[in-house]
Amino acid sequence: MPNPPPVGADVRRLSKHLQAWLPGIQVTDTRACGRPLPTVEPAAFALLAAERLRGRPGNLRETTGARRPVLLGQVSRP
Repeated sequence: MPNPPPVGADVRRLSKHLQAWLPGIQVTDTRACGRPLPTVEPAAFALLAAERLRGRPGNLRETTGARRPVLLGQVSRP
């Protein structure tokens, strides 16, 4: 079975460029904090789901360009 493709944060080229753009700042990935790379995306979606259930917007207008804060996702109850 072939090796799985690298996880986004595991792309050495990107890390190398970030390190060059951020002199004096150590660039690491989540493994340095004890979180294995394959757990990052599920954790992010869990955080977005928790924000939705709390009725808090899940977008950052400065990042997405949205005109207003928006509740992300849909809650379906039985």
